[in-house]
Amino acid sequence: MKSILSIAVAVILFASALVLNADVPQTINYQGRLLNSEGAPVPDGNYEITFSIYNEDQTKLWEETLMVPVLSGLLNVTLGDINPLGETVVANPPTLFLGIKIGTDPELEPRTLLSSSPYALRSLVASEAVFAHSVAENSINDIHIVDGSISLADLGEHGATEGQIIKMGPGGWMIAEDDTGFSSQDLDWVLNDDILYTGGVWGIARPGNILYGGHDSTHVNIGVACSTGVAGLDQWYVTVGGGQGNHADGNGSTISGGMFNGTDGDGATVGGGIANDALNVGTTVAGGSMNDASALDATVAGGNANTASGPFSTVAGGQGNHAADTFTAVAGGSSNTASGYAATVPGGLGNEASGRYSFAAGRRAQAYNGCFVWADSMDQDFGSLWANEFALRAGNGIRAETNNSSYGMLLDNDGDGDGIRVYANSSQGNSWAAVFASNNGSSPGIYASSGLGYAGYFFGDINVTGTIDKSASAYNIDHPLDPQNKYLSHSTVSSPDMMNIYNGNITLDAKGEANVNLPEYFEALNRDFRYQLTAIGMPGPDLYIAEEISGNSFRIAGGEPGMRVSWQVTGIRADAYANSHRAQVETDKPSEEQGYYRHPEEYGLSPEMGIIKPSDHEKKRVINATKQ
Repeated sequence: MKSILSIAVAVILFASALVLNADVPQTINYQGRLLNSEGAPVPDGNYEITFSIYNEDQTKLWEETLMVPVLSGLLNVTLGDINPLGETVVANPPTLFLGIKIGTDPELEPRTLLSSSPYALRSLVASEAVFAHSVAENSINDIHIVDGSISLADLGEHGATEGQIIKMGPGGWMIAEDDTGFSSQDLDWVLNDDILYTGGVWGIARPGNILYGGHDSTHVNIGVACSTGVAGLDQWYVTVGGGQGNHADGNGSTISGGMFNGTDGDGATVGGGIANDALNVGTTVAGGSMNDASALDATVAGGNANTASGPFSTVAGGQGNHAADTFTAVAGGSSNTASGYAATVPGGLGNEASGRYSFAAGRRAQAYNGCFVWADSMDQDFGSLWANEFALRAGNGIRAETNNSSYGMLLDNDGDGDGIRVYANSSQGNSWAAVFASNNGSSPGIYASSGLGYAGYFFGDINVTGTIDKSASAYNIDHPLDPQNKYLSHSTVSSPDMMNIYNGNITLDAKGEANVNLPEYFEALNRDFRYQLTAIGMPGPDLYIAEEISGNSFRIAGGEPGMRVSWQVTGIRADAYANSHRAQVETDKPSEEQGYYRHPEEYGLSPEMGIIKPSDHEKKRVINATKQ
């Protein structure tokens, strides 16, 4: 077989009984692992193994050869079953070594140092008192006495009377009175119904801790290097539950644990953590590190380097946050400050709510009095412009989804500023706009009204792809005679038909005739033509249309040579849109509009008789608010 290079050994010694009993086993249990030269377990099988025990001079004291079954390299044998270990082994000096030889291979090196357990075999020869023979007179000490082998009955009274004890005095051990006593009423600790009580009204402390003041009997201080109370003051009911380097100074203050924490205010609490301070009446630091709650009833729940310096202020966690005024709150995040009265920062990074009742969230939001400011992830300050403002910075837009029958969004501005103001840089064609409105229902896409001014004011061109339904129309320009001081307004011409008008002036030829050419699209656009001729400079009673429109032209005749004629032609639109959207000249009002007027004031009626009443949206708002 391959040469066995090494053996991993674990010697488990069960011959460790300490009583003098003839049944103490004279054997040693040995367990090990057999490996080949490649470090892998040897094949399963029976192996001849010789075990030898040597003293510290490497003299062989005992030997035994066994056929040992090996499974997955593991072996387990009992040494001494065939060749008893006997007194030859246990009577030798306590340093023994175990040698192991596999088959005909050389003995493995190094030999294994045996544990002390085999020396329990010495108990079989204890009657010979081998060790006792070597003890000098009057030299018995704790080395020579087995623990628990001497009872109180074995000790003499040495002159002690009832109530006295042995204690260390200035000159050594002495008999003296017991200052504490021995009755059930005077014991340091009393066990009653599974509850351990102190024997009196005493404080409780770990050695080395300091309990200051005349009321130290109400203190509990079981940390390490901790103190309760303040030197020169009588503080009540102060507690340090554990930890290291903690000091609880205020009446009724508590430090549950942690390290280097302090409470300086009455009723203050530190739950744990490192280097936290609750410095005023009712303040609390629940945990974390380097946090301070320094104002009345202020709280820091955790985190690192947070401060609550305003009365009733709160920092829930995070890092480097500050709640610096009354009722302020910072819920978390980093480097946030709530410094206005009742201001709030819910989290985020670098936000500041410096105004009264302000709210700042996100990243680098700045909120002043009464403002709600939320800033997106941009690394740049974003603040309110006015007091009591709601401000958002959202780089990818603002989206709201609603579902109710009154409004998706209601903005009610009771001041004299804009209701909505929009600035944009949109340049993506006519399907994009600074304000985009699309309604999938039958109501208008945009509704606007004004009690005194324009319902709509457009500075620039207007493009309408549908039909304009209006009560009247006009144009208004700077007055050409006084453009600095006056406007000039004209009404437009209306017709029940969708009519186009074409006109012009023309000079008749030598025959008193003329051809009038119209645009090449004229006949494609119009139908039902009408004509009008007017002589200029002289009568033209005989003027007439000699040839009607054909090929986008018509012919005038009956005039004097060289006569100037003013002509006009109208046509009814015949294009595809006009054919699909003819105006209905007379229609019945829808049932919901019957009895109401577009302009009730012109009939001497109240505005409430209008089809669209000023109170409609106010009523919807009130009704909806009531439902909520």
